[in-house]
Order: sequence, then structure tokens, then C-alpha cells
Amino acid sequence: MIFAHKYLLFLLPFVLLGAVVLYRVSKARARKKLSAFSPATRLPAMLRSVDFRAKKRKFILVTAALALLVVVLARPMWGPRDSSKEQEGAEFFIILDISKSMLVRDVKPSRLDSVKASLAEWFKTRSGDRIGLILMAGDAFIQAPLTNDYTALREVLEQSRPKSISLGGTNISEAIKVAGEALDASGVKNKAIVIVSDGENTEGHAVTDVQQAHVNGRIKFFTVGVGTPEGGQVPNKELPPDFQGPVTEIVKDEYGLPVTSKLDERNLRAIAAAGGGRYFDYRPEGKTWDLLYNQSLSTLAKKSAVFKLEDFVDLFQIPLLLAILLLAIEGGISTRIKNPPRPKSAVTLPDPSPAPAAKADDRLSACFVSGRDRGFQGHPRGICFDRV
Repeated sequence: MIFAHKYLLFLLPFVLLGAVVLYRVSKARARKKLSAFSPATRLPAMLRSVDFRAKKRKFILVTAALALLVVVLARPMWGPRDSSKEQEGAEFFIILDISKSMLVRDVKPSRLDSVKASLAEWFKTRSGDRIGLILMAGDAFIQAPLTNDYTALREVLEQSRPKSISLGGTNISEAIKVAGEALDASGVKNKAIVIVSDGENTEGHAVTDVQQAHVNGRIKFFTVGVGTPEGGQVPNKELPPDFQGPVTEIVKDEYGLPVTSKLDERNLRAIAAAGGGRYFDYRPEGKTWDLLYNQSLSTLAKKSAVFKLEDFVDLFQIPLLLAILLLAIEGGISTRIKNPPRPKSAVTLPDPSPAPAAKADDRLSACFVSGRDRGFQGHPRGICFDRV
């Protein structure tokens, strides 16, 4: 058994010591208050209805419950347990074009924002795939390595903006080089790269470089074209997704004329053909990624890929239930004695008993006085006649 937050276990001695100190201090204060208005000789009589053993039991139960709560916070776990299972999934990099041409708003709200939103939703449906993300403009770098942590992947995707790379342009050759090295380092057998771009202003010899990577590195390339044939003017800076007004700051060429970006489908198709893959037209409603996966990437998925997961079983429920049980028992213990013994008095008085009733002969004899004739005589208990 291990603890996720085992440093919290160091609190146990302080909890126990603090409970003992608090118990003794409260006990001393209670005695001091009683002594203030009653002499010490009368304290036993006043406290005869208090069960001090029950008080100690309640203290022990509460202290044990507090110690168990500290154990709960430390989060005990049992493991790791073997939960290995086979999962089928593909391993591929997505090269995302983040050049300024991807800010064109011929796809709402913009090419880049639309792609990011649809990809983020698609990542939620994945299971078993290892996906990496490479950002590309005039340069290229890995934004996320191959991973099946799709939550982290969505977070880094959201942070991908044109300002992430200061150098402008669309350097597909550099992105291919970065992706190929990452795939080799990961030991991926069925290598695949998905290029998401408008296909314009590609630097170097993209088609030739893709063909060499496909032949030598056994990498398959798939392209996704974003934009429309009509295109639109290129904003000079990124605009909020909810921006509705006209774009006032636009990119201009050396002649001072607005730069218009259009989807270069022919270039992207040529890249896909050279890389042994296919071209897909981007659809804002999000169906593009399912088509891409089902028709192409799924054929590269590992059929016997084994993902070993180290699972731990949480055991905090056990000490938590014990703590609740102890507190329930503590609440049911009474510290009052129902029929306490009465204190003994210093002076013992005899029990009063009725005087014996006088006999009839005694009453009659009291009516006669020896040697005299007294006549009528009064008597406390009645009247009698004296006889000679």
C-alpha cells in the first residue's frame, strides 16, 4: 500500500499530541470553574452523576477519528495492478499551418480558429491513438509529442497562434524534417503525417522533400486543404473569433496592395500524391477528420498494440467509513449516570418509630390512687372512675 500524499502522515503525531493537550487543558479548566463557587469537599457530591470513564472513551474515539481523517487526506492506494489491455490505434503527427494566411476569414470565424475548434472536438472522440502536434510557419517546432492525453493536446492546440512563430511563411520542408525525426525517435513503425494548410507560399521544394521522406523514411503523407478558391484578404493581426466588423489592418505587398490568400488545392494534392497519401478538403462542420481517419489513418493502426496501464485502487473509503463509525459511536455514549448513589451523611439519625400503644390494664390502673378516694380523676387519654 502506498500514499499519494504521504507527507500528510507527518501530521499524525501532532494531531494525537494536540488532542491529549486539549483534553487535559479542558479538564483542568472545568475543575477550576467548579472550585470557584463550591468547596473542594462538595465536588464529589456535585459530580456524582458524571461518568468520567465515558468521557475518556469519547475522547479516545474522537482522537482516533481525527487520526483516520488524516489518513484519508493522505489518500491510501493499493497497486499498481495489472490492467494491461489491447487497444487499436494509429500514431501520427498533425502539422498545423499557423502562418498569417491562416487568419483569412473566408472560413468562419477564420481558417485557423475553425480548424482548432473542429480538431478539439474530434480529439474528444479518440481512444487508443497517439497524436502529436507540430506548428509550422517560416519555421517549425513540436508543440506536443505523440500522446494519448487528449486533454493536454486540446490545451496546447488552443494556445497555437501565429505569434507562436515569429518567422513568416510556410516552410513545409522544415516541418517534415522535424516530424520525421520525432517519429524515428518514438519507434513508430507505421508512420503518418497530416499537413493542415491552405497550401500557399510554400518554401523550398515541398513536393520533392515529401517524396524523399516517403521513400526513405516510409512515411505516408495526407493533406487537408483549408480555405476557398476565392480566398480573402490577410489580416495583419489575429482577431477574436467573435469579431464581426470589417478587417481594417491587412497585409500589403511591396507595392502597397492588399495581399489575398486563396486555397492552393493543386499544391496540396501534389504533396499528398508524392507522399503516398490522399488529399482531403476541409469541412467546417467537422466531418473531415472522421473521413481522414476512417479512409486512411485507420489502415495504419496497430492491430496488436498493447498499452500497459498502471492503475491504483483508492482505499481512502475504508478509513473514512471507520472515522464516521467511530464518531457515530461517540455520539451515542452518554456521560451522565442515571441513578447516581447518594452521598452518606456524617451524622446518622435513628429511624423514628411510633410509641407502643398503652394497654387497657395500664390505663385502668392509672385511674386508681393507692390509699385515697379521689373521686373523679382526669386522665390525658380520657375520664375514668376511682374505686375504693
